[in-house]
Amino acid sequence: MKISVSNILKLLVSPRIGFGLIYMVTSKLTPQDKMDIWAAIDKVDYFWIFTAMFIAFLACIVRAIRWIMLIEPLGYKPRVSVTIYSVFILYIGNLLFPRLGEIMRCAIIARYEKIPLDQGIGTMVTERIIDVIGILALCSMALFFEMDVILLFIEKFYTGMHFEFNLNVMIIGVLILASVMAFGIFLMRKLKIHEK
Repeated sequence: MKISVSNILKLLVSPRIGFGLIYMVTSKLTPQDKMDIWAAIDKVDYFWIFTAMFIAFLACIVRAIRWIMLIEPLGYKPRVSVTIYSVFILYIGNLLFPRLGEIMRCAIIARYEKIPLDQGIGTMVTERIIDVIGILALCSMALFFEMDVILLFIEKFYTGMHFEFNLNVMIIGVLILASVMAFGIFLMRKLKIHEK
C-alpha cells in the first residue's frame, strides 16, 4: 500500500469511527445488561462459532472464484486475493445499506484490477440472475417432491382451508412456469439484453 495522506487518514479515522459506534451502543447498557452479556458469552460453545466462521470463509472463497469465472471471458484475470477481499467488503457494505456491497465490490475490482466498472456490474447482475434461476429450480423441486408435506403445513396453520394434491394441476403449473421462463429468455435474446 502506498503511504499517502489519504491512506494515513483512513487508518486513523476508520478505527475511531468503529470504537465510537461501539461506545455509543455499550454506554446505554445497564450494569445488569452487561452482566447478562458476559454470562451469555461464558456459555457459548466456541466450537460451533469457529465452525460457522470457517464455513462462511469457504463460502466467500467459492463466491470469489465463481465471480472470477464470470470475469475471465471478458479478457481479464483478477487476482484471487483481491476478489476475495471484495466479497468480504460486499457483506460489510450490505450491513450499511442493502445492495450497496454489490456496487462496492465492483468498484474495488475496477480500482485494483483495472476492470471497467460497467463490466464488473454486468458480471454481478449475471451472477444474481444465475442465483435467482437456481433458487427457482430448487423451489420448483421442493414443490414437486414435497407437495403433500407443504399442503399439510398450510392446513395446520390455516385450519379452515383444505387442499388436495392434484398431479394434473401440478404438471400444468410447472408447464406454465417453464413457458414463462422460456418466453423471458426469448425476449431477452430478441432485445439483446443478455449481451448488455
